[in-house]
Amino acid sequence: MKSTFARITITLAVLLLSLPSFARAQGTDGEIQGVVVDLAGTALPDATITIVNTGTGASRTVRTDASGRFAAPALADGLYEATAESAGFAPRRQETLRLAVGETVNLRFELRPAPLPETLTVGGLLPVIDPARSHAATLVEEASVTHLPVKSRNFVDLAGIAGGVSRDLTTGDMLIAGQRSSANIVSVDGGELLGFGTYQFSQEAIQEFRVDMNGYRAEYGRASGAVIHAITKSGTNRFHGSAIALRGGSPVTAPRDIDTHQLGGVLGGPIARNRHFFLVNYDTLQRSTPERDQQVFLVRTDHQFTGNAHVMLRYNDQNLEQGGSTRSSVASVTTLIGSRLVNDARLHYEQARNVPDANRLQVADNLTWVGGAHEIKTGFDAVGDDLSTTQPFGTLADTTFSSENVSAFVQDEWQASRVVTVNVGARHDAGSFSDAGDWDPRAGLAWVPAPRFVMRGSYGRFSSPFSDLRVRQASGGAEYEWMPQTTIGVTYLQSDAAAWQYRALTAALQRRFWQGTQYTVAYTVGDDPSRHRMVMSYVYDTGALANRFGGVVRTVLKDWTISGVGVLQSGDARLHTTRVGHSSFDPRIARNLSLGSGRTLAVILEAYNLRNRANVMAVNDAVFPLRVGQPEGRLTQVGLRLMF
Repeated sequence: MKSTFARITITLAVLLLSLPSFARAQGTDGEIQGVVVDLAGTALPDATITIVNTGTGASRTVRTDASGRFAAPALADGLYEATAESAGFAPRRQETLRLAVGETVNLRFELRPAPLPETLTVGGLLPVIDPARSHAATLVEEASVTHLPVKSRNFVDLAGIAGGVSRDLTTGDMLIAGQRSSANIVSVDGGELLGFGTYQFSQEAIQEFRVDMNGYRAEYGRASGAVIHAITKSGTNRFHGSAIALRGGSPVTAPRDIDTHQLGGVLGGPIARNRHFFLVNYDTLQRSTPERDQQVFLVRTDHQFTGNAHVMLRYNDQNLEQGGSTRSSVASVTTLIGSRLVNDARLHYEQARNVPDANRLQVADNLTWVGGAHEIKTGFDAVGDDLSTTQPFGTLADTTFSSENVSAFVQDEWQASRVVTVNVGARHDAGSFSDAGDWDPRAGLAWVPAPRFVMRGSYGRFSSPFSDLRVRQASGGAEYEWMPQTTIGVTYLQSDAAAWQYRALTAALQRRFWQGTQYTVAYTVGDDPSRHRMVMSYVYDTGALANRFGGVVRTVLKDWTISGVGVLQSGDARLHTTRVGHSSFDPRIARNLSLGSGRTLAVILEAYNLRNRANVMAVNDAVFPLRVGQPEGRLTQVGLRLMF
């Protein structure tokens, strides 16, 4: 295995250095697809579609096939414009295309005959329904990451605003679709992190992330549970950034009050316009309990070379005051070969100390081919871990062991018709601690029976290379965009293993950030120890409200940003709990002061557990009232944030 792994590593390193894009790593890329027709609905073959990232100037050109279809896979998240051209027709441009992490945007260009190439520009909002996604997933967008209060400053905690996610009240562990953190993985820029939920990246450095909860495609794996895909911010043609300072305190029962001091900042911009970009981030969190103090530093560069090649390099360093640190690096090269073939190569190295000591090397390569109604993707992903720990029994001894895991997959996304997308594939995860005999099948279907309405279903088997656990997952649901940028959906989740099963139903109302407003309301009833959970999150800018008035009233109302998270979760059935398990409300209010030249200073006041409710982890009333865990009281913070 070691010699094979070494050969794979060397091969990918050569690819990274030699390949001359436009995309990000596995799990984080998006896609723009669609069809080009004339006014009568007749397909226009060999039409040219030019797609431009308006932030970086990077462009991609593709052509339609005989049925007028086109697809541009492996696109980074961001704002785009797309222009369709065909001989004898007026070009048509679609502006303000917002492509989120891992999502698909579907376009329909209707071109009219014209003797002169006068471009018709189309604005307006496109549906936020993803017509190609067949599995259960939730996007946590930039507005949520930026404006929602997060006491831990760990972006992973924001996954709790999604339906199907809850907390184990006895341990604090995050449960996603019924499975514990150990069954799930977190990847940042395509690099799979050592550990789940640890504060390795600054909240200021994260752009957005997606939670794939159940039934996801074959390209994602090495987990029997969920996968969280996060991307860091990147530089653009415009200098931009933010800086934040927060200070707060909390009275708790023992051993003493907790005081916090947080400082962070991020700065990005061009090195050479349309070609080379940089981004740097620093974050520090200090508490009155010094063993929990930590610092985080990140630097990232993106390089758009001629010949349709994009290189991304990122380094992140996290240090804990009283031991424990992680250092991670990611390098990726994505190359467009012609107009139908995309190759994505990636190298990730992570080093952890005192948690216990560990080294991880991950190499991967994915190849995507677009042909007609089919988009076929195949690739491999190999991870090698070296871990060492000290056994505190008898004479202290160091124990070292290694694990090597190699995964391969193949999948096909087939546009069976204008309204039906079928996803089929298989994945093989072979590890040092698992049976390497089987391939795990995956299948999903997305059906769009009416505009702004989609029905989804998926099924698959999922394996962890660190055990012989096999989990069968299935999901089904529907989502409807009933107002602009606002969807309502219902999803059924099911997981089955040899020793357990999980069933849940989620209902969610979600609005993307638009016209100063974003919110999510999600309710889950399921087989978790806490059967019921409702969570609400919101971000609201008062500008639209203030514009309805004039004079003093308008002055008072404008320039406020109000946000918060509220949670209600029932008690833990395993502990015979008769009380509500968890109830909290974490609000934030900010007054935004314009400093001119696009700079804004926000004065922030926020609170956690505003009602100061004694949220004991659990209460066992079977024999006598027994508190398990330590309640945490209200924490309030004040601060400043500079944005430019």
